[in-house]
Amino acid sequence: MTEHKCGGDLTLGGQRVHERLTREEPELIARVLRRIQEEVSDYRRLPVEELTGDIAGITRQAVRAFARSLREDRELNAAELREVGASAVRRAEEGFPLEAVLTAYHVGAREIFAVGSASSGSADVADLLDVADRVLAFVGTVTGAVTRGYLEELRTKVGQEHTARRTLLSVLVDGGPVDVVARSAGITLPARYLVLSVELGPHADEESPEVDAEIAVRRKLRRFLAAFEHACGDGVLASLDGPGGLVLLPLAGRRSDWPAVLDAAGRAAGV
Repeated sequence: MTEHKCGGDLTLGGQRVHERLTREEPELIARVLRRIQEEVSDYRRLPVEELTGDIAGITRQAVRAFARSLREDRELNAAELREVGASAVRRAEEGFPLEAVLTAYHVGAREIFAVGSASSGSADVADLLDVADRVLAFVGTVTGAVTRGYLEELRTKVGQEHTARRTLLSVLVDGGPVDVVARSAGITLPARYLVLSVELGPHADEESPEVDAEIAVRRKLRRFLAAFEHACGDGVLASLDGPGGLVLLPLAGRRSDWPAVLDAAGRAAGV
């Protein structure tokens, strides 16, 4: 059985890996930023000050966190993971794609491994495999923290938008001060809405004993609304539960194909 070394003792090319990463940190960070821009197109659209500021900062934090984890022979701690999660929250606030963020961390991990193993030779195989395993574990831990932070912020934003749209719909129906509510929600009101009172029959999946009925209802409603959003854009307002409810469709110009739109929504929902 091969005995694994303490992370601080892992040596490639005659030098401890964590010491090499610390010594070559400036060049390593520059390499990571350069590769990210080359391989992840979304990063090429960021302002220069963000790349040289926030993105370079979180790259530095990640490199240092990995080097410390090697030196101290441990996984990333809660404080280090909070830093990673906080950066992901900022990307979510900006509307930056999650897949781009995750890809960037994988690019960074490849560069960390490349720099750490640059001088390795045939005598270093055991330590090289151990370092590779630790890099993979680092990527898994970091991407988990990124995904959690990003999705928590996204859920918050979606929840706030959903609440704002439901409030706006209620005010429109009740005849309240719609302009104030729309401005606070960041929604531009159309001149008119078509108001639909909708009754939806049950989908076959709702009555199947092998299918979760609540999931079947949510899928039905999502497909139903998606058909209206496809036809009318993202200004659709709705208050729906399983049996039906209200749908407000923004009107622009003279449209005469509403029966076809309704038919398409019914077909999409399967009811």
